[in-house]
Amino acid sequence: MKIPKRVNNGLDWVEANIRVITIVTALSVVSGAALWMPALAAFVLGALVSGLVIHWRMARRLTRVRAEADDLLRENGALRHEKTMLTRGVIASSGQLTQRLPIIRAVDGGSESDDGDAPLTQRLPIIPWADESPEDDHGDTPLMGVIRPRRR
Repeated sequence: MKIPKRVNNGLDWVEANIRVITIVTALSVVSGAALWMPALAAFVLGALVSGLVIHWRMARRLTRVRAEADDLLRENGALRHEKTMLTRGVIASSGQLTQRLPIIRAVDGGSESDDGDAPLTQRLPIIPWADESPEDDHGDTPLMGVIRPRRR
C-alpha cells in the first residue's frame, strides 16, 4: 500500500517532534480533567513527570552506552583492517622466513661444534628390544604392541 507524500511528511514531522507533542497532549489532558476528575489529572501529571525523569536518567546512560558501542565498533574495524593488511603480505613473507629450520649436524662424539657456539646433536642410545627380530618375540617384553623399527 502506498502512503501519500503529505501523510508521510506529516508522520516524519510527528516522529521528529514526538516529545513536544507528548508533553502538550498530557498537559492539555491534565488541565481539562482537573475540574471534573482530579484523580485522573493527578495520575496523568504523575505519569508525565515520572516519564520525564526516567527519560532524563536513561538518556545519560544511553549516551554513555552508545559512545562505548561506537568505540568498540571503531576498535573492531581497526583490528579487522590490521588483520587484513597483515594477511595481504606481511605475514606471508615473514612466515616464510620463520619457517626455515636451521641445519643441525649430527656428530658421533663431543657436544661442542667446531666454532664453539652451540652444542651439536648427539645420537640417541639404541633401544635393547629394537635389535630383536619378530621371531624372537615370545610376549614377555613389557612393551607389547609397540611398533618396532624394521631392520635394514
